[in-house]
Amino acid sequence: QFVILIVGIFLWLLINNLKKKTIISLLTISATIFLIFCFSLGVDYFGYGKFNITFLNYFYVNFFEGKLNHFGVDPWWYYFKELSITFFPPIGIFFLISIIFNIISKFNHIIIFSSLFYFLFFIIIGHKELRFLFPILFFVPFIICNFIDYLKNNKFINIIKYFLIIPNIIYLSFLSFIPATEQVKLYKFIYQNNINNLYYFDDNPYILAGLEPKIFTSVLPKIKNINSNNIGNLNEEYYL
Repeated sequence: QFVILIVGIFLWLLINNLKKKTIISLLTISATIFLIFCFSLGVDYFGYGKFNITFLNYFYVNFFEGKLNHFGVDPWWYYFKELSITFFPPIGIFFLISIIFNIISKFNHIIIFSSLFYFLFFIIIGHKELRFLFPILFFVPFIICNFIDYLKNNKFINIIKYFLIIPNIIYLSFLSFIPATEQVKLYKFIYQNNINNLYYFDDNPYILAGLEPKIFTSVLPKIKNINSNNIGNLNEEYYL
């Protein structure tokens, strides 16, 4: 994803500051990026046990072979809806308004131009996930503050401040009491019911995204894997 953002930045520099010094700087940066890619090839070689151009294969499989679309295809307006909901409706809507304002008034700004270039690229792609936008979400404070600064002499600015601050406090307070994953409820059930013997069939419920959240599992009983051959020998146990 960052490669697309870098291309947008390079494009802005070539359009707005096409000088010999700029071209030399871009060539230097490009050479540095190329060296990093070469270093990654060496790391991948030790990891895969053979020469493998990982980033090129990733691009080819997902875009030319269409593997990315196997995870679902969404309409072009998906990100507008998702940003409005994920950022908490009042703040999300204000964020979208801020984006539109910045595109109209600050289109030639390097952050706005490169972010828009990046955003349009991922709108075209059929499969969409909010995580694809993470590289440009770092600019959210700039985008919102720039819009607020424009409204600083507006009599409705105080209303807008409360419109942002109060819902944000409520939302953050609400999130503080919600576990990061629903699986925590399973750990809570095991802990509160003093269950001593635990067995699982397929995936270990103590493992989340390949890691064990030991802050929860350290106080839980050990869990063992079983299969259909020895399940008949177990009595009065809990199966997960």
